[in-house]
Order: sequence, then structure tokens, then C-alpha cells
Amino acid sequence: QLTGKIPLEICQATSLLLLNITQNQLTGAIPPCLGEMTMLQYLKLRSNSLSRSIPPSFTNLSSLAVFDASFNQLSGPLPSGLGNLKNLALLQVSNNRLTSTLPLGLGTMPKLQFLYLNDNLLVGSIPASLFCSLGSLIELSLARNALTSSLSSCIGALTSVQSIDLSFNRLSSSLPAMAG
Repeated sequence: QLTGKIPLEICQATSLLLLNITQNQLTGAIPPCLGEMTMLQYLKLRSNSLSRSIPPSFTNLSSLAVFDASFNQLSGPLPSGLGNLKNLALLQVSNNRLTSTLPLGLGTMPKLQFLYLNDNLLVGSIPASLFCSLGSLIELSLARNALTSSLSSCIGALTSVQSIDLSFNRLSSSLPAMAG
């Protein structure tokens, strides 16, 4: 039942590995100083009323393995430097109001296994690198956005994938053949 804004003092805990403040009533912006907590491996902000954009400093969290800020009121773009998060295995910012194209850096995250960006206001095309370079991807959900264009034929190279949800977008091609 935490309320109010995330206090800036939390950023002074520089050796913190896990910050889980899900299912509270927190409001306001994600403090940019969280991007200075370089030891942080798990950041879970799910199910609050956080607003504004994800701070660009978030891309400094090189140790981060899990980021979940779904079910908030986040808006604006996804940070363009997401590709810097080389240890990220789960990126979940579904059920927000994100309004941008998908950053090309999404396709350069070698450990990414779970990507959930569904139920936002994302536009533009799906970068081919998302399908061509993410060999460890297990689940992908981009459903209920406004994504356009055709799908890359590389989608068939996703040999580890178990679930892809691209429903309720504006995609204009047939589904390429999948591997094995």
C-alpha cells in the first residue's frame, strides 16, 4: 500500500541488486537516478500509477536482467539505448501508453528471452534485427499496438521461440515460414 512518488533516497542504495515495488499506488515519474544503480539486476515497478517516460539513464544499468514496468501509465518513447542492456533477459512494459517506434537496439540484446510490449501505442515497423539477431528469444508479444509494415523472413530463424503474439496491429504481409 505504498503511495506517493518513488523517493530519490532509494538511489543512494548503490549496492542494491533487487528493487521490487510492484502492486502499490506509486505515482509520478521513474526517478532518473535509478540509472546510476549499476549493481541493480532486477527492477520491478509493475502495477502502480507511474507516469511520464522511461528515463534514458535506464540504459546505463548494464547488470540489469529483469525490468518490469507493466500496468502503469508510462508514455513517450522507449529509450533508444536499450541495446546497451546486454544482460537483460526480460523486458516487460506492456499495458502502458508508450508512443514511439521500436528502437533498433532491441535486436542487439543477446540474452533477451522475454519481450512484452503489448497494449501500448507503438507505431512504425518491427525492426528486422528483432527476428534476425535474437536467437535466445522465447516469448514475444507486440499485440495491440499500431505497428505496420511486413514481417522479416528472419522470423523463421527464431528456433527457441515458443510464443509470438502480433495480433491487433496493422501488419501487411503473410507470416513467413517458421523453422522446425
